[in-house]
Amino acid sequence: MLSILFVVFFAIVLGVVLHSTNELGTNLGTFLMVTFVSRLLLHFVARNVPFFSHGLGSDAITYEYLAKWIAEEWTIRGISFMTAADNEFIAQTSLPPNIFAVIIYLNGGQAAPVACTAVVAIALCVTALNFCKLAMELGAQRRIATTMTIALFSSPALLFYTSDMYKDGLVLMFVLGATGSAIRVSRRFSLLHIGIGVLCLASLWFVRFYLVFLAVLPILVGYMGFGSKSFLRPAISVIVLGAALAFVIKSQQGNDIGNTMEGTFANATDKAALDSNALGGSGVVLGDGIGAMPLRIIYTLFSPFPWMGGSLGLQLGKIDTILFYFFVYRAWIAGKKLARKDAGTLASLLAFAIPCTIAYAFTMSNMGLILRQRLPIVVLVALLATLSWPTREEAKAAAARKKARLAAQPPEPKRRGPLSARPKPALATNPSKLPGEA
Repeated sequence: MLSILFVVFFAIVLGVVLHSTNELGTNLGTFLMVTFVSRLLLHFVARNVPFFSHGLGSDAITYEYLAKWIAEEWTIRGISFMTAADNEFIAQTSLPPNIFAVIIYLNGGQAAPVACTAVVAIALCVTALNFCKLAMELGAQRRIATTMTIALFSSPALLFYTSDMYKDGLVLMFVLGATGSAIRVSRRFSLLHIGIGVLCLASLWFVRFYLVFLAVLPILVGYMGFGSKSFLRPAISVIVLGAALAFVIKSQQGNDIGNTMEGTFANATDKAALDSNALGGSGVVLGDGIGAMPLRIIYTLFSPFPWMGGSLGLQLGKIDTILFYFFVYRAWIAGKKLARKDAGTLASLLAFAIPCTIAYAFTMSNMGLILRQRLPIVVLVALLATLSWPTREEAKAAAARKKARLAAQPPEPKRRGPLSARPKPALATNPSKLPGEA
C-alpha cells in the first residue's frame, strides 16, 4: 500500500514541477506525465523479459539487494549514509542504493521495486525537462526542442534503463545538470547555476564516479566564461585556474585524485576486464594500442551496426543507434554554425562529448555495454543537434526579410476581366427610341 502512495507522491511532485515551469498541459508536459507512467508499466516487462544474454535483472537486482541490506542496517544501527566501508559490494556507486533504501525503510523494510523505479523515472523526467528548456534557452524553436526531446527520451535504451532500479536516470540528470549549468554560466554569470553544477558534480561522484573527471571539463569551460562577451573574465579565469591547479597538484588531495584517475583507467583497460566484458553475447575483440583507436571510436559511437545479429536487446538497440546517426549528422551542421556564432556553447558540449568518447574507446569490448555507457554522449550530441535547424532569432529574421521583400515589390496592375464581365452600355431613357433619335 505504501509503495502505491510513493508512486502517487512522485507523480504529484512531477506535476508541481511542470506547473512551476509552465509546462503543465503543454505537449512537453503531457509527454513527461505519460513517459513517467509508461516507465512504471514497463518495469514489469523489464523484470520478466530477458532482453540480453546475461538474463534478467543485471545491476538493478544488485541495487535492490544492497538497498534492502542498508534498510535493515538502518533499523538496527540507525540511519547513516552507507558506503563501501560498510559493505564492499556498494563500491563507488553508493548514492543509488541509499536512495532506494529510503523507500524500502519507509515501506517497513519490504521491497518496493515499483516505487524505487518511480525515483529513476522522475529523475529521467527532470532530465528531459532540463534538456528541452536548455535547448530553447540556446535558441532552438519550441517545436524543434519538444520533438527532439520526445524522440530522444522515447528511445528503447533510455526506456529500458529507466524502467527499473538502474542508476542511468540519475547519471543523466547529474551529467546534464552539470553541463547545463556550465553553459548557462558561460552565457550569464549566476551563483544559482554554479551551485547546481557543483551539486550535480558532487552527486555524480557517488553514482558513476569516473565521469566526474570528464564532466568537470565543460564546467571549467563554462565558468571561465569563454562564451561571454567580455575578454577580461576568461583572462582572469585562466590565471586563477592555473594557480589553483598548481596548488592542487602539489597537495595531498591532488596526489589522491591523480592516483584515483590512474587506478580507474588501469582497471578499466586491464586485459582481464576487457576479456571479461567481451565474453557476453555482444562482445567484440578489437586491437590494442593507438593504432586501434579509430576502429575503437567507430565501435564506441556507432555500434551495434544494422547488419549484426544478437540478443533481443541488441536488436532494439539498433533503433537507438540509427537515431544517433541522425543526431550526429544534425550536430555536425549545428557545430559548423555555432563555431561562427557561439563558440562558448560549442566548447562546453564538446568538452564532455569528445573526451568521454575517447575514454570509452579505450575500454570498448562489448556493444551492449557501450550502448548503455554512451547515453550521456547521446544526450549532449542530441542537445547540439537541436540547434541545427533555424533558431528562433533566425526564423524571425527570415520572416522579417520576407515581409520586407513583399513590401518593396510594386503593386501588380489591375487586370481587365473577360468581355462577358465588362459593364454593358446604359440604355436610353425611352426604350421605344433608338439611340440618336429625338
